[in-house]
Order: sequence, then structure tokens, then C-alpha cells
Amino acid sequence: MATSTRGPIPRKTELLRGHSAKDKVGRVTKVSSQGTAALVWPEPDPGWSASHTRLYRSLSATPMSAYFQQTDCEMAFEIISVLDTALKTPSRTSGLVNQSSITACWQALGLLGATEGSRRRLGLEIEPVKEQSAQILNILQGYKKLAEESPA
Repeated sequence: MATSTRGPIPRKTELLRGHSAKDKVGRVTKVSSQGTAALVWPEPDPGWSASHTRLYRSLSATPMSAYFQQTDCEMAFEIISVLDTALKTPSRTSGLVNQSSITACWQALGLLGATEGSRRRLGLEIEPVKEQSAQILNILQGYKKLAEESPA
């Protein structure tokens, strides 16, 4: 897997048009939103703010987390710990938070694929589960059958 790139967020492969689209098709890896990894996520630190706890829990609930290794889970815990500490601990000299620590945390979360944009920069696109569409289609077909069978 490549590291993320700078610049604008690349378009999804199905939205690409023109001669450059052919070049980019092989560089994007599409993965299903259903993975198989069974990981142990450490419990959030009780001292974290509510927003950091939500962010940490959301990382374990994303489709991307199905492709994480145990070290990714531990890294996510450490990143959120550093972020929480950086936002809660102002500098002794200026009284401001350490912006470089916060920036480093955002970059590290990007490398974990925490946002749609960071996943596209990494060359990964998560395809939605198509089972739901099939279930809806089955329900609609059932209604159509009932309508055809009922006397008019």
C-alpha cells in the first residue's frame, strides 16, 4: 500500500473520464466493506474527552477497520491519546495548545484511512455492500407479485 499524497482528493474511479482514467484504474484497490479481521480494540481511556472517545470508537466501526492489523488498533489508541493530551495541555510559555502534535495526529489518522479523502489518497475505495440493494429488490418483487395475484 502506498503512503498518502498531498493535494486535492482524487476522484472515484467510476467518475474518472478521459485519457488519464485508463492510467489510474490499475492504481486503485477496491475492497469490499465487509472484512474478516477479528481484532482486540483497547478500551478508550476514561480520561479522554467525549469527542475523542467517539472518534476512537468510530475507527473500530469503519469498514476500513476490517483490514486493520492489531498494530493499527494500538496505533489508533496512541494517536487519540496524544491528541487528547495535546488539546488538554497548554504550553507553559504561551498558554496555547501544541499545534504540531495535533497536526501529526491528524496526519497519522489519515494514514490509517480515517476519512474518505485519505482512503482515496491511499488508493483505496470501499465499495458499499450490495446485499441491501438485493434485499430491497426482493421486497419490491414480492409487492409486485402480490399486486399481480390480487383480484382487481
